[in-house]
Amino acid sequence: MGKLFGTDGIRGVANETLDAKLAYRVGQAAAISLADDSGTKPTVVIGKDTRISSDMLEGALVAGLTACGCNAILLGVIPTPAVAYLTVYLHADAGVVISASHNPYEHNGIKMFSSEGFKLSDALEARIEELILREGELPVKTHGQIGQVMSGSFAAEYYLDHLASTVENLEPLRVLIDCANGAASTTARYLFGRFPLQAEYLNDKPNGVNINEGCGSTHLEALCAAAADAKIPVRVHCFMDGRDTAPESGVGFVAELQKALAPLPDASIASLIGRYYAMDRDKRWDRVAEAWNLLVHGRGTSCADAVEALKDSYAAGVTDEFVRPVLLSGAAPLADGDALFFFNFRADRMRQLAHAF
Repeated sequence: MGKLFGTDGIRGVANETLDAKLAYRVGQAAAISLADDSGTKPTVVIGKDTRISSDMLEGALVAGLTACGCNAILLGVIPTPAVAYLTVYLHADAGVVISASHNPYEHNGIKMFSSEGFKLSDALEARIEELILREGELPVKTHGQIGQVMSGSFAAEYYLDHLASTVENLEPLRVLIDCANGAASTTARYLFGRFPLQAEYLNDKPNGVNINEGCGSTHLEALCAAAADAKIPVRVHCFMDGRDTAPESGVGFVAELQKALAPLPDASIASLIGRYYAMDRDKRWDRVAEAWNLLVHGRGTSCADAVEALKDSYAAGVTDEFVRPVLLSGAAPLADGDALFFFNFRADRMRQLAHAF
């Protein structure tokens, strides 16, 4: 990992650690690094989220790209996966998304994709970073070698077509869709409107400063409250971490969640399962089977209170990651017709359970 690029690109608070000057320099470095000896101008597709600083950073980034001879296709406000998909679909040399994911609005970031729609190679990322940090001005193009800017507003439809093509024979459903006042606010209605859904859209009115505010992937309690308001029963199966968080920090989160669910009419914690059992990616079904049997068949130990169950586990020397599957008293296993929603986990972490369901 370099001085600028982290796991999700370059991140920072807008106009503090990530400003227009840096974005311009990133654009220049990317354009120079993508150029080859053929004389053909490279093309970069750019998407952004709804943060107030995204327009500013996009403008600076585009200026740097075009100044150094790279064409730019502006997708507008669009979800991050769309940028990766459209980079490939439009045969671009790279893709860039201006976003800081789940972070508050004052943060922003610049994340780049390769022409295959994946993270940049280490070599290319290192080359871009070396140019950004190099002393002095970077060379720019003149005359007809300057890059051009094109609108890519038409391209979102290709991404939505792709998503829709993955769904077959969807039965009518009632759904709540939390757009978190982010980029999905511009696409969710167009996508889900294609299906036989009774859909209610939440937090889909971004104003530049309300992205992730009391909503989105860090506010489970808000989503539970919205579901309860819609008279949808809520049962939360807590997959404990303890690897990316402190080993015994889960009890605090569970206590907060219990408190948030308490006033809701039909909402409760249903189970506790350590990530060792629920989040294996290596096809060790002997582990995942314990989580599966508890979730689907109700097989496993039971307890009356989630917080007390975790305290007992810690006292026995078993931290969050390794908590054996526990079903809360009165909770029923999953049944046919239940809607299952994976909250705040990358899909690949859950692939064994997701495939089994």
